[in-house]
Amino acid sequence: KENISLSPFNNKICAHHCQLSEFKVADGNKYDMIVSNPPYFMNSLKCPDSKRNMARHTDTLSIPALLGNSKRLLAKDGSIALITPFDQRKYIIDNAAKLSLYPIKETHVSSLSNTEPKRLLIELSSREVANY
Repeated sequence: KENISLSPFNNKICAHHCQLSEFKVADGNKYDMIVSNPPYFMNSLKCPDSKRNMARHTDTLSIPALLGNSKRLLAKDGSIALITPFDQRKYIIDNAAKLSLYPIKETHVSSLSNTEPKRLLIELSSREVANY
């Protein structure tokens, strides 16, 4: 809430503290875009800090749950944008397809130009893009 109060857009931002599965849209309005940096470590070593684990590991919010709830909250032509480890690309695309969400934009992020991508920036939508 402190970050929101310091933002020049603070009158246009509203924070809700709840489980994503419990979140309801106000007045039936749905979202044109959802942007998420979700917890994305699956089956990996955890640190002693439980809050850090909650933010970084998928134990409390899996990719299928994130995508399913996002689909519920999105407007007809809305989209969800994610940043995840690159090695989860196929997993995300496969789970999104089960919900009729399709990649419309994708960026592969590498530390150096000649190295394998480390991160994936992906936008998914219920509208398919020709020649994706």
